[in-house]
Amino acid sequence: MSQLILDILQLPERCLIQKRLTKAFFLKHFSLTAAEKKLLNEGIDQMDWLASIRAAQVPAFTSDTYSYEEVQVFAVQLRLERVERTGTKVADLVQKYVPYPVLLFVYDRENYLVNASTKRINQNDASKRTLEASVNTPVLSLLYADAVAQAFHQALRFAQLDKTDLRTLYGGYMQAVVQCRAAAQTGVFRDRPAVRSAEDLATLQRIDALEAEIKVLRAKATKDLPLREQVAVNTDIQQRRAEQEALRRTLGRE
Repeated sequence: MSQLILDILQLPERCLIQKRLTKAFFLKHFSLTAAEKKLLNEGIDQMDWLASIRAAQVPAFTSDTYSYEEVQVFAVQLRLERVERTGTKVADLVQKYVPYPVLLFVYDRENYLVNASTKRINQNDASKRTLEASVNTPVLSLLYADAVAQAFHQALRFAQLDKTDLRTLYGGYMQAVVQCRAAAQTGVFRDRPAVRSAEDLATLQRIDALEAEIKVLRAKATKDLPLREQVAVNTDIQQRRAEQEALRRTLGRE
């Protein structure tokens, strides 16, 4: 998997690290919760630090709020669980504790997802970061790359990224992940500018929020409710489905 990732990213050789990240490193340096320790020990098979893009390759960017002095590329292999079940939890764990911008690949034997997250400097402790936004691709196949996956891979290539500084470079990764996620709704991967990708991310987050509301309503509808309440719940579900469809049309517009 590591070589496949490097083939996709096509980074300069001087960026390559290819070192193993040990679980002991996370346990020693970070105050993990009991649930996070269990996920680390039981859910993860191995973690690899594949590459580091530094100021020697692309200028750094720092401000009072953000720090882009290095961009890291990590890959995490799951032990037994499938990506669709625990991939997001693993991505959240890594992004929560690693203070750098990280392009993260989480994979099992057949599938993978890619995560990118923006982080602010913690105003109480400059060595720590506050997770601002996190986005995953849909689950993608390791066995076959369809048209969307191929376009996504193309967008991740180093040569395609805006290398004004490390913030714009990482922004390119974030935009590619957002558009891969949007393509799951529209069927088409689109190359969007940063502003439009931010709008699309907000739209995707709203679609997800509506899906969570629908799940709650569907659970409520299974209960022995009076007919009037059943009708009201089903109406609420249909309204949310309609809003989701309108949002999907927004994603598909040029």
